[in-house]
Amino acid sequence: MFLGEGKIICDDLFSFAQKHSIGRLSAWVSPPVSGLYPGTKIMIHEIVEWRGDKATLNRAILADIDAKKALDIANIFSAVSESPEEQYSDPERARRKLFLMEEGMSVVDLLNLFVDDTELIEVIRSGKDLKVREEVLQKASKYSEKIKNGVSSVEVYNSMVSDGFIGSYDISCPTVGVSFSEYTIGHSLASGEYKHVKNCGKCGVSIDKLIKKGYKCSSCNGEYLGC
Repeated sequence: MFLGEGKIICDDLFSFAQKHSIGRLSAWVSPPVSGLYPGTKIMIHEIVEWRGDKATLNRAILADIDAKKALDIANIFSAVSESPEEQYSDPERARRKLFLMEEGMSVVDLLNLFVDDTELIEVIRSGKDLKVREEVLQKASKYSEKIKNGVSSVEVYNSMVSDGFIGSYDISCPTVGVSFSEYTIGHSLASGEYKHVKNCGKCGVSIDKLIKKGYKCSSCNGEYLGC
């Protein structure tokens, strides 16, 4: 995202964590930008309890889809959000929107609307990702302490990059100019790169979701080998 847009989203995340209860979800979609971001980034933000306070755990999905398909996902998010809006047709307008999901919606509920990945869904449903979450939040603690001790947000961000806490994919929220107070944004890459497939190439049954290499059709058991 561009720096100005990053500040908008990060400010919205800070407000989101302050105003809402543990377990509440929000989501964000960043369509591809020629020469800057070759793929689409989708982030699901969950408010979690950490050390007696609230933080947002961010799960990111990288998808090899164009702006039109990214807008389709943004419109799915809009439809199940607390305040459904008209359909999004402008990628930049969608990129600046943080969608607040209806109360009671789980991460699995939301993923099932646009991703067909039984392995990923089972990891989250079974709670296996809780271990990853704890590891992420543990790593985040030192950055939180730096922020509380007055270290500049630029220095903290650079430290996160050099430590590998923010990976090579640009899925994270820039901290420049943003006051995180005692809230720490933890990053957890929930999945690999996905592609949108409309129909099974073997039997023709409708899929119309994001899938990745190794996906098996529920109708014919045909395996998606990627492209």
